[in-house]
Amino acid sequence: MSDADKPLNKKDQKRLDEKRGEGTRKDHVPFIKVGEFGSSRESVRVKSATVVRAYYFHSGIEFAAFLLFDWCNEVINTRE
Repeated sequence: MSDADKPLNKKDQKRLDEKRGEGTRKDHVPFIKVGEFGSSRESVRVKSATVVRAYYFHSGIEFAAFLLFDWCNEVINTRE
């Protein structure tokens, strides 16, 4: 059975029903939020300098990439 044929687990189906991962700019809600992980994992929450909303990152490398993209004038939208 391929991954596409497997049913979604209940948590992922609930996130899809809540329209997570959709929207743009300040209306975007991440599919997985930082608080949904255990406290032993690395996580970062930060407000954007260009878009008025909080961004959630699950690793330092994601956060570092975001900092580069957030200040680039050619980037019009970023999503986790």
